[in-house]
Amino acid sequence: MRPHPTREVIIPRVLVRGTAGLALIAAIAIGIGGSAQADPAPAVSALDGGEPLTITPPLNGGPYIFPVETDGIVADTYGAPRDDVPGDWHHGDDIFAPLGTPVVAVASGTLNRVGWNRVGGWRLWVRDRNGDEFYYAHMSGYSPAALHGKHVHRGEVIGFVGTTGDAFTTPPHLHFEIHPRSLLHLDYAGAVDPTTYIDSWPRPGSLDPPRPVLPRLPKAATPRHEATQDFRELLHARGLKPLKPHPKPVRVAAPPVAAVVPAPPERDTRAFAWAAVDAVIATSLLALLMWRRERRR
Repeated sequence: MRPHPTREVIIPRVLVRGTAGLALIAAIAIGIGGSAQADPAPAVSALDGGEPLTITPPLNGGPYIFPVETDGIVADTYGAPRDDVPGDWHHGDDIFAPLGTPVVAVASGTLNRVGWNRVGGWRLWVRDRNGDEFYYAHMSGYSPAALHGKHVHRGEVIGFVGTTGDAFTTPPHLHFEIHPRSLLHLDYAGAVDPTTYIDSWPRPGSLDPPRPVLPRLPKAATPRHEATQDFRELLHARGLKPLKPHPKPVRVAAPPVAAVVPAPPERDTRAFAWAAVDAVIATSLLALLMWRRERRR
């Protein structure tokens, strides 16, 4: 999600590589409050309050695994102020990694709500066998299994880190939320701090992900352009050629330039006068010579 309005900062889009760079951008994101956010949620009742939760109920649908390939860096921003989401607080953590890093299912279960969301970009939900739910946002693309299937296995690649949705001006990251089954009655306010959970989960090793799949693009011009750019960067990061190359610029021939005829030089009136005098004198002399010749005959 974009930083809080009073502390907004724009970070140039770069393909960040290496854990040092990731640690830096994670620290920046925490410092400015930059993050990602989830689907528009049902209204939370006044009784529930919509405040960040301090409890971490046990999850019984495991075993579980860390949601991003090995080099993801966690920014614990759960509960941070956000004025554009229900409750005005951040409902998850951001896991920073280079754009195109594989994202995996944390548990075996089912997939739902796979597709575009204005805030979350390309997102999806995983529900484990116990009914606990996990939200993934801002991905740059999906795996074929995630886009076209309904079931997923623990550790299976379901997408790739990106910046879609309202995260386009932030460093690449996965926004990740945990909604335990025991708190689903709180609707969207039932999200708990993911940090203590994911810190204890083993990380996937080096993965061999499938070719990314281009999801349906959003209709609005700006998010459509941003999502397309994210997917192209994903293909580049994975060492793949874009499905459709950028159109070559059309060269428009320049209109012919009309020949420029130089203007005649300005006449020197004095020179013209003297030339006229010379002509008169020459004509007079020639007439005099002809008269003399006729006279001699």
